Amino acid sequence: MREDAQQVSSWLSFRLGASRHALPLGQVQEVVELAVLTRLPQAPPAVLGVLDLRGTPLVVLDLGLKLGAGATRTTRFSCVVVVEWAGGQVGLLVERVEGLIEVGAGEIVACAEPGILGEVTVSGMTLRLLDLGAALALGGPPAPGCAQGIDP
Repeated sequence: MREDAQQVSSWLSFRLGASRHALPLGQVQEVVELAVLTRLPQAPPAVLGVLDLRGTPLVVLDLGLKLGAGATRTTRFSCVVVVEWAGGQVGLLVERVEGLIEVGAGEIVACAEPGILGEVTVSGMTLRLLDLGAALALGGPPAPGCAQGIDP
């Protein structure tokens, strides 16, 4: 445990292809199994569809496409990270959730890549820390109603 707890933040780490990324844990609502998605007509490519989350529609985005890294590969480990965004919830398809990490503010190295807050090295691996709002704004806005999790 780090001594200066005020400067430490918790992040959920996950994989997108060969890259490792992380989201601030405070923005993560839950992680759910990838289930059948209902496609939305005329939705942008990054909008994969709607997932029935306990009776509530949840729009699921391809985070790889939003970040310009190509379509997220679906594996048996793929899941949907449900996050708070724009006053509602949205799901982000990731290839695999790896776990929780703690990051000290002084450990973050600035990064000029769009949607990325910075990078940090944990156990010899580099993780890209996402700026969720900036990352989701990449590639244009999602379909109307996506941030609220409603079918447009």
